[in-house]
Amino acid sequence: MGWIWRFIWAIPFLLACEPSVSENRDALAQKPLTQTFKSDATVTDIFQPEALSSIAETLSEYSLIGLGETTHGQREMFDFRRQLTMALIEMGHVRTVYFETGNASATYANAYIQGADFSIDEAVTSGLDLLIWSTESLARLLEDLRRWNAAAEPQDRVTFVGVDFQSPQLTSQHIARHLDGRTDLDLSGIKTLGAELETAMQSAWSGDRDQLDSVIETINNAKRMIGESLDLENSDNLDLARLLDDLRRYSRMADSADARDAGMAESLLQDSQTTSSKGAVFWAHNGHVFTGPMRYMYSQEVAAGGRLKAALGDDYYALGFVFGSGRFSALVNDPETGWQFHCYTVSDPVAGTLAEPFLAAGLETAFLDLNAPALPEQDLKWLSQPYPQRGWGGYNVGDDPDSSSRNLESLVTTVPMSDFDGLVFIRSTSETHPHGKRLECQNG
Repeated sequence: MGWIWRFIWAIPFLLACEPSVSENRDALAQKPLTQTFKSDATVTDIFQPEALSSIAETLSEYSLIGLGETTHGQREMFDFRRQLTMALIEMGHVRTVYFETGNASATYANAYIQGADFSIDEAVTSGLDLLIWSTESLARLLEDLRRWNAAAEPQDRVTFVGVDFQSPQLTSQHIARHLDGRTDLDLSGIKTLGAELETAMQSAWSGDRDQLDSVIETINNAKRMIGESLDLENSDNLDLARLLDDLRRYSRMADSADARDAGMAESLLQDSQTTSSKGAVFWAHNGHVFTGPMRYMYSQEVAAGGRLKAALGDDYYALGFVFGSGRFSALVNDPETGWQFHCYTVSDPVAGTLAEPFLAAGLETAFLDLNAPALPEQDLKWLSQPYPQRGWGGYNVGDDPDSSSRNLESLVTTVPMSDFDGLVFIRSTSETHPHGKRLECQNG
């Protein structure tokens, strides 16, 4: 059971289904959302400059915008979120990009966009802690942010901040760097604290918590010792305080299925208290940005987005993504070569999924604002019901995701009106490519 929490997105997004979806098939047969697609709530051709500006204008009313995705490896979803992020930056609304990567590792990416003298290769391939982010698509985002910052006034520069914490060894190394040269502190063991925590977590996941409890006590003692020497609430030390808290956040994943989402929301809110008063975007999987219960984990606890909604109220906007067919990339663990990018192809979903109304309307791309006033009553009713939705994580997708996702009862359900504030539909997707390399995809 142990590795399930750390690598939860290794599992296909094809788990618990609740409630039953069969009762909604008749509703789908009535061609729902026809009127909504014709209203001001819907923007089509979303990659066109005028459409993109309209969407950005709608979202600029919110202080934090969660930008989801159905997989970690679809180029069009990366490209749209990048273009939307830059539009929000250019209109003066967004000044922080929160990202589903480690807090410690994101410091390299942030240094790059601030103009540090190292290459985009280092920022992408060495700077982020999860291989799934080492892509050309992410490189384009970082390059756009670097160009913006190079021309911007200091108060208008953008920061790139990680809100995840799955690399405790890197976290402890960064803590040690923050404290380098402090002769008044006993720093022995700080650099190895992350490795000890990882080992203790494995034991805890196997049923023995003794070692983990001991390491947690060491972490608490270290924070107390550092806090007695340094004011961790001082603005100069807030990054250090957040890193120390990341070790504790990581340890909580031994206790509950929702600990990672709870920790990401906590980390983001902790950082937001110290950053620009301007708005921010939160890049993560649909399963993190949405505001409903974590059905895919058999849990009624809400995802990170639900916690952000509870803290920020109507200032948080969760934008989910839906797609029709195409390709995506994910990681496969090859016995000889280790983790490698692999390309998958999926056809249109079977009848009855959340994508069906968009497909039936013949849309190629669309943005649907679920917060728009005066949505047709019949469409509001439809949007308040559960529908299956396809999506996958970063790895362990399975040999044939197309076939495995054709059983509606195996798919996680989405209730659009309660899970999201808006939806983006993309008819056809292509795979993201690893940075500096092209994937060879079969079946197109």
